[in-house]
Amino acid sequence: MPKNIKNPNLQNSAATQDDLAIPLIVDFDGTMHLADLTIEGLFWVLKTRPWALAKLLWLHLTQGRAALKLALEDMAEKHDWQPVLPWEERVLERIATEKARGRTVVVVTGSTTRLVQRAIRGKGLDYEVVGTESAANNLTGPRKAAALIERWGVKKFDYIGNSKDDLHVWKEGRYALIIGNSKRVRAGAAKLGNVVWQLETPRRRKLLGRLRKRR
Repeated sequence: MPKNIKNPNLQNSAATQDDLAIPLIVDFDGTMHLADLTIEGLFWVLKTRPWALAKLLWLHLTQGRAALKLALEDMAEKHDWQPVLPWEERVLERIATEKARGRTVVVVTGSTTRLVQRAIRGKGLDYEVVGTESAANNLTGPRKAAALIERWGVKKFDYIGNSKDDLHVWKEGRYALIIGNSKRVRAGAAKLGNVVWQLETPRRRKLLGRLRKRR
């Protein structure tokens, strides 16, 4: 069950103008859906064109994870791959509600911009997406935090995320909204003192069962 803490403005529709002026930034992998888009892409490559897997892994080893992600993005567009993901509908409902109230909602992700756009449009969603676009800049952790500060400023955004990398972002944001069951992530976020929402997600065994069914 979702746990709402501290901030009543995030629990009802009676928002102040100050609240609406603060953008809601949303992670993608592990937050809007409960998988990893890069891993899903690798499974798709393994299933449909396994000969390309060696090249992707070589890119990862020699140029880094961002280079691998960008190569997957190019392959997805070339072969019209539409990711089928285990969406976290409660998160989608939450951000849709915030957008309907008039808040700016932006998806900021370590996955690549065009591939995430492809995924969310396939789901019928329409959000601005800011993602990894350069092999030199995997947009996660401190790099994501820096990008958000550059665009909006310190404590000028709320952020929904799920991983230890997101601790860097929550530290610089106004409010932290946490997805998932990681005790380490929750403990780290609790020390920041700005958690307003926590949502438990299906346990790993149950989630793996859902992923196998989709494949």
